[in-house]
Amino acid sequence: MYRKIKKGTVWLLVLAVLVSALVLTSAAAGADSYQAVTLRQGSRTLDVTGSRIEGKTFVPLKSFTALFTKATYRYNTATAYATLTAPGLVIEAGRGATYFFANERCLYGVAANRMIDGELWVPLNPLAKALGLTVGGADTAISRTVSGSYRALTPASAYYNADELYWLSRIISAESRGEPIRGQIAVGNTVLNRVRSSSFPNTVYGVIFQRGQFAPVQNGTIYNTPAWSSVAAAKMCLEGYAIDNGTLYFCNVATSTSSWIVKNRTRAFTIGAHTFFY
Repeated sequence: MYRKIKKGTVWLLVLAVLVSALVLTSAAAGADSYQAVTLRQGSRTLDVTGSRIEGKTFVPLKSFTALFTKATYRYNTATAYATLTAPGLVIEAGRGATYFFANERCLYGVAANRMIDGELWVPLNPLAKALGLTVGGADTAISRTVSGSYRALTPASAYYNADELYWLSRIISAESRGEPIRGQIAVGNTVLNRVRSSSFPNTVYGVIFQRGQFAPVQNGTIYNTPAWSSVAAAKMCLEGYAIDNGTLYFCNVATSTSSWIVKNRTRAFTIGAHTFFY
């Protein structure tokens, strides 16, 4: 159970992300650009070194423990997972994953968490979301500001619709188990795009069980326990992360027994074994 923040306690955080004017040698061409990151909470100031990686601003997760009176950080080398615990908040981030969990919600970072000098670094944008803060400016900007009053992220049990998560994770797993995480997210996006479309049922369950639409319903694999990555993908879709908000169909073009989608819909993109269509 997560600890509640004491009434009347206000955590004012201002994170100014400033890009250092570093001159890269020719040998370092294409290397990550380092950033000076200043973390401020009231009169408390902490300077850490950040970095722009794959076009995203990254910061060391451990450094954020200094923003709280009571906070802990540990890294498990066996599982390659780091855990940051603060008042009302538990963040779990795995090395190499493009997402992390905050109060059991799944936040998408696009670029993968990574080890730098023995510490786990994560993308700034989803970390700010976990802290209830707002990020100003783009990742590519010379300077960025993250500000607001700290508030613990609403836990997954209170945030997600249990029925939507249940069925969305199962259709993602049945259709794209073993596919890249972006492909699994794209499958979930397609289901939710149908929910929003007037041409399809307006619930996740209704879309999935609409007659003749999804093979897993016909062969029974929709009822199988979903892969953990598919549950994560479903959570990210329900957080609003989208590869594309317009796709309504997908199929494995090489193995599909029907050519209707290919002949009648506009091709959007291909991820792994699936091609998606508008």
